[in-house]
Amino acid sequence: MPPAASPAATDTASGNDGGVAIGYTSMVLGPNDYEGKPTAILTYTVTNNTDKTYDMLTELEVQAYQNGTSLDNFPIYTTDPKGYDSNSSHQKIQPGATATVTQAFVVSDPAATVKVEATPLFDFDNEAQPVSQEFKLQ
Repeated sequence: MPPAASPAATDTASGNDGGVAIGYTSMVLGPNDYEGKPTAILTYTVTNNTDKTYDMLTELEVQAYQNGTSLDNFPIYTTDPKGYDSNSSHQKIQPGATATVTQAFVVSDPAATVKVEATPLFDFDNEAQPVSQEFKLQ
């Protein structure tokens, strides 16, 4: 069976992670970081469908991979790119609310597909299914 084609960076996938819906909006090439390494910026939404405040910093992990290897998710920019908020992944989201998040990664190959996975930070029972999507960088 041939592998599935990668969706365009503007496609949206959403899944449910313990009452929290994750929707991937886009992943685009960003500027080089301060060391001259290429970066990519992921934009996604998190909707809290629970009855308690959801703390993204302590409850959600979003990781990106290229060629099976995890990417560094803390590039340092000399000037933040337009629309990028390095603190947006530290939000607390009240029940029923949706937050938009931007997260940057240092990419190893700007031409290679990037796979993104969101999982609960603590999944002691290994029951959670990752909410994932592949992006072809543009």
